[in-house]
Amino acid sequence: MKKVLLAFIFVAAFAMLLGTSSFAADATHGDLVVHFKAWDENYTDLGSHAWGDTVGAKIADGTDDFGAYWNYNDVLVGTEVGFIAVYYADGSPNWDAKLTGDVNLGAEVIVADTTTHVYVFEGASGAQYVLASPTEM
Repeated sequence: MKKVLLAFIFVAAFAMLLGTSSFAADATHGDLVVHFKAWDENYTDLGSHAWGDTVGAKIADGTDDFGAYWNYNDVLVGTEVGFIAVYYADGSPNWDAKLTGDVNLGAEVIVADTTTHVYVFEGASGAQYVLASPTEM
């Protein structure tokens, strides 16, 4: 009986340790790059207002062949991220010059130890975005 009880305690302890490390693995981070296309291709003073974990409001990080882009690093996996493209005036968003509504990036967008690219077009709102495959980038 002692051996059965000892074996049960060992299995229970091992399961708890395994469960703890599985939970810790879920608390990882990924990077997000939001690409934005304005129809007039005017990206001067274009910024964003974003929310969810470590993202925030800022001027675009740069432009590429698609349009403007923003880098958000170390975003917690499972975080839903909100994004609004908006022109800035005097260092803060000019809410009369929004180019999107609230674009809601789902919790599946942030992938552990991966940079995910999302593409948003002027006029988007809700879940209107294109999610690029991280393995194809």
